Amino acid sequence: MRSGAVCAGADFGRADAGFVRADRRFDRCAGAVYLVMRTVIVRLLYPVVAVAILGVDAVFASEALVALYNRGNEHYRAGDFDAAISAYERVIAQGLNNGEVYYNLGNAYFKNAQLGRAILSYERALNLMPGDRDVLANLQFANAQKIDRENEDEVNILTRILQAIFVFFTLDALAVMVCVFVFSIGGVAMCWIFVPVRRLLWGGLLVVFVGG
Repeated sequence: MRSGAVCAGADFGRADAGFVRADRRFDRCAGAVYLVMRTVIVRLLYPVVAVAILGVDAVFASEALVALYNRGNEHYRAGDFDAAISAYERVIAQGLNNGEVYYNLGNAYFKNAQLGRAILSYERALNLMPGDRDVLANLQFANAQKIDRENEDEVNILTRILQAIFVFFTLDALAVMVCVFVFSIGGVAMCWIFVPVRRLLWGGLLVVFVGG
């Protein structure tokens, strides 16, 4: 009985050992399947997940830009053109190259009396939106304002010169200066008409020589 029991125990032991070996083979197979599935997931699904995450980030970024752009429009409507300019420039700085943004930026610059920057913004808007009537109209109007302002600057220079003359000289002194100028012109004209050119030249040389 003991020997049989021993044999039975030995048989049971082998059967048990065989089960353990089978369990180990199952573990190795399961591990291989796990590695294959992990490789598939990493190589195939990870890019999809990454793209989805980047897409969400892009959506959030675009929403932030739209919110900033709308904030610039609110500042513009409120008359705070400096804040509107700052908002539009931040939108452009973050990579949104849009004609509407440049158009509104040009309007804000124009309202803020920055004519050169307004014209530059309108030109950039026109490059992005060729043939847009509003952009063309505003660009033409801004250029016309620039020409008028340049003419006004020239007139202002002449006005300032005259004002300086009137400040430094009294009316009596100005009257005397005008009379002297008129008589001088008249004397030169009479000499040119009635005195021979040769005598006039010799007289001029004599005056220069004596004066020297």
